[in-house]
Amino acid sequence: MKYNKSMLIILAFLLGFGACLLVVNLRQSKNAAYLFAEVDVKDYETFAEYAKRVPKIVNKYGGKYIIRGGKAMHMEGDWIPKRLVLIEFDNAEDLKKCFNSPEYLAIKPFRDSSSISKSAIVSSFPSKKDDEI
Repeated sequence: MKYNKSMLIILAFLLGFGACLLVVNLRQSKNAAYLFAEVDVKDYETFAEYAKRVPKIVNKYGGKYIIRGGKAMHMEGDWIPKRLVLIEFDNAEDLKKCFNSPEYLAIKPFRDSSSISKSAIVSSFPSKKDDEI
């Protein structure tokens, strides 16, 4: 069968669209959980010790940094974040294991003494019980 240029373009579009749907479907079926944190660093030297050690612990428990302190720009409202962190885990259980682990608890005082932090666990999609993480 001979294909003309239009048919090949349509075929390529449909294959690409199908691949996108597959990726979106796989992401939605994943029960990912995220640690979202706002950190206001007060003592950069002490915080640097925490920042140097924490990625190894996060990686050990399957966490992946999505955002790690990049520049934040105010858009609207009265929230002007200093430093934002977003870490993805496969599930909330792994996230909780990471931040309750002996390794993490050993370095947590560096963060506590050098910054003011606020954090929350956020699920990737609502569960059947929206109040459950």
